[in-house]
Amino acid sequence: MTEQKPQITDEQKKMMEEMLAKVKKIQEDAEKFSKKIITKLKDDLLGISLMPPEKKGQKDINLLILLDDQKVEPQNKGKFVHDNTKICEELCKDSTYTPNIMLFTELKQALYDDNVEATTKVTKALPLYQKNNVLNAFVLPEVHKNLVLEKFEKYVVSYVGVGSIMRGEGNPKSDIDVFIIIDDTDVKRMSRAELKDKLSSLIYSMSFQAQEITKIKIPLHIQTYLLTDFWEMLKESSSPVIHTFLRDGLPFFDRGIYRPWRLLIEMGRIKPSREAIVKHMEAGDLFYERAKKKLLSVVVEDLYYSVLNPAQSLLMLKGIAPPTHKETIQLFREIIVGEEKLATSVDADILEEFVMLFKKWEYNEITEITGSEIEKFMEKADKFRKKVFPIIDELNYKIYKTKLSKELSTRKPTAKKPEAKTEKKSAKKKTSKKK
Repeated sequence: MTEQKPQITDEQKKMMEEMLAKVKKIQEDAEKFSKKIITKLKDDLLGISLMPPEKKGQKDINLLILLDDQKVEPQNKGKFVHDNTKICEELCKDSTYTPNIMLFTELKQALYDDNVEATTKVTKALPLYQKNNVLNAFVLPEVHKNLVLEKFEKYVVSYVGVGSIMRGEGNPKSDIDVFIIIDDTDVKRMSRAELKDKLSSLIYSMSFQAQEITKIKIPLHIQTYLLTDFWEMLKESSSPVIHTFLRDGLPFFDRGIYRPWRLLIEMGRIKPSREAIVKHMEAGDLFYERAKKKLLSVVVEDLYYSVLNPAQSLLMLKGIAPPTHKETIQLFREIIVGEEKLATSVDADILEEFVMLFKKWEYNEITEITGSEIEKFMEKADKFRKKVFPIIDELNYKIYKTKLSKELSTRKPTAKKPEAKTEKKSAKKKTSKKK
């Protein structure tokens, strides 16, 4: 038996509309007032949020003011907070607004310490102003985290925000990066790979749900790791990604795994092994060699076909069956250069050069190519194409013209309809009727 949803009365509907209108009015007034704070604090300000009331019937409106103190020396932080607090209190003196100052380093430390009360001030507040989406970077992951934990709390070990925004170094185009570590140590019903794939797809789909709830459209990039795989990478300690994750990440949720690892990194107890360093260095050489091979294959193969295909097309227009690459060189010299005089021996030499270059690459006789050689080959290929394409266009036009003239010459003239006779007959019938 399906549960029936409670019906909303007209009176309740009216109360909801009045409440929404009131909230909207408060938000609009707060946005106007926040402009004064923005003008005064300028570079020190990261964001302003409208905080929910602390108690029922509260008349004063709490504003959260997030300040960037990352470049402030420790000995100067007291003065930094005092000066900015004084400015905010002076601005709010004759208003219903109460400023609540929070430093960015305090917010980060609250996440490290699992201080829910402090982090809730940011994640539950309504942003009025923010620099480079810094407030959204905490609100969106918080909502997504709650959705994930609601369904998969059994499996989630850590939910950590990373990236430039979390460091306070983001820009308007920055996205939000999130690492999620899944506990796969007690998986019995499916393989570890299946668990990762299944959870990853479901967790990713929840990011769209979180965007819909928060109305924040910043992309949420989610990296899902199995605990066993992450532990292997951590033992090697050679991945810059893992070190960045542990050094700069902000834990939104942790079951006692991430925070100890982070402290061990800070203490210098997790260091890359000598083997891992050598392996990391060798990987750089492999990537370099692969880049050289890719560049060589792209240049040689693509330029080869950019010259060969037009040459073969030209020969086919002259009534020759599609030739091989070797036959193309010979036929191009004999017919296009020799008999028809449509191209020169220089053009034939370019064609032959590219065919020979391609064969050398196939037999691994060429292992790398320089920038100057690429530029030279590009110029030659372009010169050949510019010579051959107009000839192809001209031949196509001649073929079309010849075909059209043949069709017109063989077409039989259409017989004229005997309109005059029918008219005379109808006229005779009319005169006979009159008689």
